[in-house]
Amino acid sequence: SKEILKSRRFDIYAFYTREIIGSRSPIPAHIANGLHDFFINFATTEDVEVKLVPSLEKGLLRVPEIVLDGLLISLFRSLPELIDLSDVYYSKLLKPLLSNIKSSNAVVRHGAIAAFKSAILHCHKEEPLAKITDEILNPLKSGKLPAADQRALYSEMLASIPIFEKHKLH
Repeated sequence: SKEILKSRRFDIYAFYTREIIGSRSPIPAHIANGLHDFFINFATTEDVEVKLVPSLEKGLLRVPEIVLDGLLISLFRSLPELIDLSDVYYSKLLKPLLSNIKSSNAVVRHGAIAAFKSAILHCHKEEPLAKITDEILNPLKSGKLPAADQRALYSEMLASIPIFEKHKLH
């Protein structure tokens, strides 16, 4: 059965992007989590970058209240730990998530924070993480976030970023 699923994985990704990510109405949690076993066993970094991220980008811009209402979180939690999204997360998903943190809709704001926290766990490269940290830290340092709740959300994001220790020379 693994060979059958592996050979049909592009059809499964097409279904997921069309019906789940492209949905016009909120997706119940049991449906959003329905492909957990498929993703945990068959997803690769390349598949996620090529097949899912473009649809996620569009969804974050067009209907963030649907994509951020648990869908993105369940997707990131379903991915194997070895998948590294550092580069694609910084280049494609960070800006839409940061703009959704400034939303007046509480569901969108809290969904963006939760999505950020679940996605950052799949970022393992130090250089993109440093850039992500700078994108969050600079508005805090410069005072570009006038609202206290936005500053608190940005601080919460900073706290969730993993810290790398420099290798010590002996």
